[in-house]
Amino acid sequence: MGYRSEVMAAFYTTNKDEAPMLKLFIEENWPKEGNLTAYEWLKSDEYFGIIFHEEDVKWYESFPEVQAFDAFAEKFMAIANVESLDEKEQRRPEWCYEFVRIGEEYQDIEIKGTYYHDNILSVSRAVLVNV
Repeated sequence: MGYRSEVMAAFYTTNKDEAPMLKLFIEENWPKEGNLTAYEWLKSDEYFGIIFHEEDVKWYESFPEVQAFDAFAEKFMAIANVESLDEKEQRRPEWCYEFVRIGEEYQDIEIKGTYYHDNILSVSRAVLVNV
């Protein structure tokens, strides 16, 4: 069985002009082998990019699929966090990355991503009556 998590990540831009380059980057670099290869394109007029979502998944850093995902995310962040070449023009990066992993334990929540992002992912815990 093993320890299970829910994982969600968003890779996106709010700049429509950047959307084709982002799409090309994702299509060329997204992991293509293993069980963690599915993603969906965002359906939004404001955000252009993808959502990756896996429920009930074993998310161990030693797993090749997780290593491939992390390598993609690192490559994405390397591009996203590049500052403007003109030092006078300090601006927000055009590409954003958000990652959330919720483990089985109540306090086991991991959140990471690019420094600038719009917080399109959030964590919510609820108490429900199942009768």
